[in-house]
Amino acid sequence: AATTGATNYGVYVTASATITSAAGNVSVTGTGGGTAAGTNHGVYLSSSGIITAGGSGTVTVVGQGSAATGNNNWGVHTSGVDAKITSSGGNVSVAGTGGGSGTRSSNYGVHVLSGSEIIAGGSGNVTVTGQGGTVTGGGTNYGVYLIGTASIVTSSGGNVSVTSWSVTSCNSSCM
Repeated sequence: AATTGATNYGVYVTASATITSAAGNVSVTGTGGGTAAGTNHGVYLSSSGIITAGGSGTVTVVGQGSAATGNNNWGVHTSGVDAKITSSGGNVSVAGTGGGSGTRSSNYGVHVLSGSEIIAGGSGNVTVTGQGGTVTGGGTNYGVYLIGTASIVTSSGGNVSVTSWSVTSCNSSCM
């Protein structure tokens, strides 16, 4: 049965918890649940939660926010100092699609907040791709949204690519 209400995360990594490998690849995929309210993230890292790969291992994180009717249904959300998606030397790829429905807003694809980081070590490349939630009537549904002091998307020696788009159909209520 589908869950109801808010705060139904697909994958939640918090309080110094880590998803890791010594040298292999790491892949994390999550879809936010919930049929109503909001704050139903696909993948959520907070309070020094970490997703990482050692050696030349790659990291792939994919999140889909819930299509619930509320706000804040983020695909991938990192929040708080030391919340990180990182590698020692491999590529890092993060892709998120915001959820929400109707006239809701703040349904971001990838949300990097409050000093959290997406970093590839060594010569690893970083690719961040986000699509904001598809809604009607306007709203701020950014594909990729970085906010807060020390929120970072970077690589130690590789390329960095950030692609962001939002899909909002607007009618007379947007004006």
